[in-house]
Amino acid sequence: MSDFVLNTHTGENNNVNFRAEILNAIRSFEISQEQLSGLLSVSSEKLEKILNNEDVHLDLSEERLIDYRISFLSEGFSIVEPLARLRMIIDSVLIDRYSFSHESLAKYSNVPFEVFEHFYNGGDVEKKYLVNICVHLQMLVFVLTNNPNNND
Repeated sequence: MSDFVLNTHTGENNNVNFRAEILNAIRSFEISQEQLSGLLSVSSEKLEKILNNEDVHLDLSEERLIDYRISFLSEGFSIVEPLARLRMIIDSVLIDRYSFSHESLAKYSNVPFEVFEHFYNGGDVEKKYLVNICVHLQMLVFVLTNNPNNND
């Protein structure tokens, strides 16, 4: 795997500069540096260098994981409303990536097909159905996208 130096002074190397986002996560969400080190899967030494504006040697997998996680950790999940986010996850993960039909997703959700369709198309549904859709489909995504052999 290739290595590169994250130049925190100029933002070079794919214009990646995580310092501001890391500081925002620490300030806004009361996350400790030690906790962020684990959440970002980067050593505390490397995280310290980023925060001190020092050059950091990151391999490509470290850079990708930080890039993927830090925007959520620094901004939280308030950018998109929760139900809109779930609809996007259903669409991009369960339908596009795993080719589930709406009928299958309604069955996994344990709700009538018409209720699932109404929810998927932006409509309001009863709380008992909403809870089923949210919990069951998030768990389905979790099971499908998490590798039990990966410690991250």
